[in-house]
Amino acid sequence: MPKWNIDTTKVPDVLYTVIGPLVSINIGTFNSMKTLPDCIESIKEQNYENYEIIALDSYSTDGTIDYIRSIGGLVVFGDTLGSARKLGAIESKGKYVFIMDSDQKVTGELISKAVERAEEEFDAITVWEKPIEVKTWVQKLHAYEKYLFHNMEHTDAYTGDAIPRFFRSSYYKQVDFDRNPPQTMEHNAIWEQIQNMGARSSYIPYTIWHRDPATIRDLWRKFFRNGFYYLEVLRHHKRLAFHHSMPRNCYFSKEVMMKPKVFAAFMYIYFIKATATLCGVLYSLCHAKTKNFGHNPIVS
Repeated sequence: MPKWNIDTTKVPDVLYTVIGPLVSINIGTFNSMKTLPDCIESIKEQNYENYEIIALDSYSTDGTIDYIRSIGGLVVFGDTLGSARKLGAIESKGKYVFIMDSDQKVTGELISKAVERAEEEFDAITVWEKPIEVKTWVQKLHAYEKYLFHNMEHTDAYTGDAIPRFFRSSYYKQVDFDRNPPQTMEHNAIWEQIQNMGARSSYIPYTIWHRDPATIRDLWRKFFRNGFYYLEVLRHHKRLAFHHSMPRNCYFSKEVMMKPKVFAAFMYIYFIKATATLCGVLYSLCHAKTKNFGHNPIVS
């Protein structure tokens, strides 16, 4: 069972309002109208009022841009998520930057608790991540995986499995986004640079909800796409690429090793990820001249 005695799956009916330093919420978007409204609603339901929303967009055509502007948000554009993040960092006016994906949702006190912990002189805050939907065996395995590595509370950029999402702006703005990969391990590369600046990190037991692949086919597509951009990680982040190409540390925890079937399932999933990534790398080498980092030519 989790070490924390806090139920992060429920939000109180009435939340006290917290007003503190400005938080810049940077949300990566690309044709995101299927999930973005739920993401924004979860932000509006926060008990923290002092925030701004900045969409990091890759030229959406489905109404995403108009939607963000209609709620008073700012939209910046980039051919890749990395280039959009750079502009988002420049435009962020907050003392803290919180990075999200457009298919994620947050629990009601997450931002206020992240600010509270950061004000205790921490520079990077990791939150518990849980899947929105847990129906298939693939989703259940991913949910268990996240339960394991979050309980380990190991956030080292190289050997850890969890990654902070909430950063002190003075560190975040120093990230060299031009050196970051366009997609694969892009978030890891941000944390690698901030950690190497000497940032102090901490954990809070509040949840950000996200969507995991539901089937082996979905998983294959995701990691094939990651493989397409994998060589860009090797170019500037060799150590990061090496460590995060290995099976997760939590697969070898005492809890998992006592469950041979679960261990075998983790290894099977890892094999699928590794094989799909390798195929993506080979595909990228064969189509190097036509590689387009802004709009993925392989996966719709």
